[in-house]
Amino acid sequence: MLRNVPNAQRLTGMVTPSVTGYIQQLGSIMPDILNNVGRRFLSFSRFQLEIINSDINDKDKHQVAVNFYSEPLFWHDTIDNYLLISAQQAENQLNVENNCISTNLMQLQPYINITSLQYHN
Repeated sequence: MLRNVPNAQRLTGMVTPSVTGYIQQLGSIMPDILNNVGRRFLSFSRFQLEIINSDINDKDKHQVAVNFYSEPLFWHDTIDNYLLISAQQAENQLNVENNCISTNLMQLQPYINITSLQYHN
């Protein structure tokens, strides 16, 4: 589409406001990411709409993706195909009395993408 339609890159910006109301209804919680007990837990700080495919003659061929981005998380361990993670601020919320941090165990699944890693010594 980008090769054949002038100004096609502007379409995403024009379509994004039409989904903003639906995104706000999510309450900043990613809809399809569940922890190991079936609860939605992962919040997002921003989203990006992406037009995958479109056809001016066939609306059934329209395809979009909504990419959700979380704040940085701490990755504690990988257990089989699960990630043990906690919120970034968890380090500051360490319960000194019993030396624990709230974590979530999340199964790896299609379309999950880790966009950056930071190593700590």
